Amino acid sequence: MDMTAAQEWFTGLPDWLFNVIISVAAILAILLLKRILLAFLRPSDEELRFRFVMENAFSIASSVAIIIALVFIWLQGFKPLLTVLGLIAAGLTISSKEIVMSFMGFFALVTRDHFAIGDRVCVAGNIWGDVTGKGMLFFTVLEVSQEHRGQSTGRLVRVPNMVIFTHPVINATKGFDAVWHEISIRVTPDSDWRALKEIMRGAANDWLESSRLDLEKLERKMERSQVTFKVRRPGVYVSVGNGALVVTIRYLCPARQRRDSEHYITEAMLAGIEKNGNINIASEY
Repeated sequence: MDMTAAQEWFTGLPDWLFNVIISVAAILAILLLKRILLAFLRPSDEELRFRFVMENAFSIASSVAIIIALVFIWLQGFKPLLTVLGLIAAGLTISSKEIVMSFMGFFALVTRDHFAIGDRVCVAGNIWGDVTGKGMLFFTVLEVSQEHRGQSTGRLVRVPNMVIFTHPVINATKGFDAVWHEISIRVTPDSDWRALKEIMRGAANDWLESSRLDLEKLERKMERSQVTFKVRRPGVYVSVGNGALVVTIRYLCPARQRRDSEHYITEAMLAGIEKNGNINIASEY
C-alpha cells in the first residue's frame, strides 16, 4: 500500500473512528514528551525535592494539554466548548458545587502562594501534614500528629481543593520556618525554682546552638514582613497552679524539630534536676 492509498484509507474512516485514532496518538505523544522532559532531570540527593516538584508540575501540564487536545479534536475548537461548559457548570453548580469549588481551588493554589510542595500546613481545621502533591480536585499531604509533636504518621491524606475557600490555611514553614514551642514542668512549692529556671534556659540555649537556627536572619525576615515582636533567646516563665509551681521554657525551633528539641531539652533538664538535689517534681503531674 503506497502513501496515497494509505492517506485515502485513513481519511475515509468514519469521523468517530478518525477522532479516536487521533486522540490516542495525541495522548501518547504528550505522555512521551513528558517522559522525555523528565529524563533530562537526573538529580543529586540535594535536588530530589526539585525533581519531585517538577514531576508534579509536568503531570498537571500534561493533563491540561490532553484536555485541550481532546477539545480541538472532538469539538473543532473552543467555541462549541463554551456552550457545553455552560450547561455542565449550571448542572454542577446545583448538584455538585463541591466539585466546582475544588476545581476553582486548583487555580487558586497554582496562582497564589497558599503553600508549595514540601510545606508543612494545617488545612480543613485540623489536618496537619507535609504537602506532597497538587491536583485539579485534590491535594495530598503526608499526615503529621500534633499529639506527638509533629511526628509523621505515615498516612497520606487527600484533601479537596475547596477547603482553601472554606477554612484558614496555616503554613508552618513558609517564610520563617520556625515556631514557638513550650515545655512545662510542675515542681513542689519548696523546690529551688530559680535554679530550675537556669537549668531550663541553659538546656534550651544548648539545643539552640546545636540546631544552628540563625536568630538574626529570622529576625530580619520578620522585620521585612512587618512582624512587630523581636526574636528573643529562650524565655522561662513561672506560674502557680493546683498547689504546685509551673515552670515553662518557651523557645523558637524549626517546625519539623519540635519532638527532637523537646527530647534534647527534657533530658538535659532532668539531668540538671538530678544533679541539683533541691528540685522536686510535683506528684500530680
